[in-house]
Amino acid sequence: MPNGRRLLSYGLLGLLISVAVSSFLYWIVYPQTIRTITTKDTIHKGDLIISGDQEFIVEGATYLNDGNIIVQDQAKLVLKNAVLIINQSDPKSWFGGREPTIEEPINYPLYYLNLRDRAQFEAFNSTIRTPTTQHFKVWIQNKSRVVLSGTNMTETLHFMDDSTGTITNSYMESMSLSGNSVVSISDSILPQSWFFLSQNAVVSISNSTTTRGGAIHAWSYFGTMYFDQTKLRATLRAENSSFRISGGVTFQEGSGISHILRDNVIHWNWENSNVTRSYDIVIVRGNGVAFANVSLSLYNQLGNPLWSGLTDNQGRATVEATFTTENFLDSFELVASAEGWNLKGYLTLLSATPVYISSNAP
Repeated sequence: MPNGRRLLSYGLLGLLISVAVSSFLYWIVYPQTIRTITTKDTIHKGDLIISGDQEFIVEGATYLNDGNIIVQDQAKLVLKNAVLIINQSDPKSWFGGREPTIEEPINYPLYYLNLRDRAQFEAFNSTIRTPTTQHFKVWIQNKSRVVLSGTNMTETLHFMDDSTGTITNSYMESMSLSGNSVVSISDSILPQSWFFLSQNAVVSISNSTTTRGGAIHAWSYFGTMYFDQTKLRATLRAENSSFRISGGVTFQEGSGISHILRDNVIHWNWENSNVTRSYDIVIVRGNGVAFANVSLSLYNQLGNPLWSGLTDNQGRATVEATFTTENFLDSFELVASAEGWNLKGYLTLLSATPVYISSNAP
């Protein structure tokens, strides 16, 4: 073969090899998303497993799954104007919470929506529920992410490991947070405000409210609850915990420290725990103008001083108090002094914040 043709052949072969290698590397580095879009009402029997580069979308339809839904390996489940129904509940709830026994076993399957290994679940203007009054569980694990917007969710969300959640303008029953999970909730209705907290999880709740009673249960919890313009009706229970509550929150009538009455004796559900409350203080004059440089002092029930400071130019200051196993029922006295007058207020573990104080000074 003449040298020219040989060189041309080698050149074409090299080009083909280069293209093949480039294409292979492109698919490795930039894997292609495989989308499955469902727009018709569907009943699916058995487990639905979404994995790898899959993106499963239900849009404008009802999807009933008689089995588990498992989203894993960075895959994504998306609901848009849709209804997701998982056709099973927690079997123990059928038996008043009793565990199965050899004499009377419970053979119902227990189904989940499980997100793991960086999986994603997004729901917009949708509903997630069971076909009965019972509930299934939603597990969010290992850096998985949940985004809910305009969504009604009657199930319990369990955020674990390093998972995250963003919930806006939605309706949800309850959630648990553990590990280093981080969840923010805004403009939402939390009917029962059930929060089960452990480890270092962080939850932020803004402009949200409850419609019924609920609870904040802290077990070995060392994280933070941030609030802003939120109203909760909840009982607080703490065991082996040391965590913080800050921001603007009103604990509505019916809130308190969890307890039981046994033999006419109150037994408080508080064990070996510390809760630090951060109180924003706002002081204004009689005409509503911010009152700067007001002297503030905080005293415990024995009259011992705990803190002192001044309001800033906006009439604001931040006071912290720590409630322990010994003093979680105490009231701390806050004294505000300026221009020859004194005003007193009392801070408890469940006091509303910000704390507004108005003087008669013009």
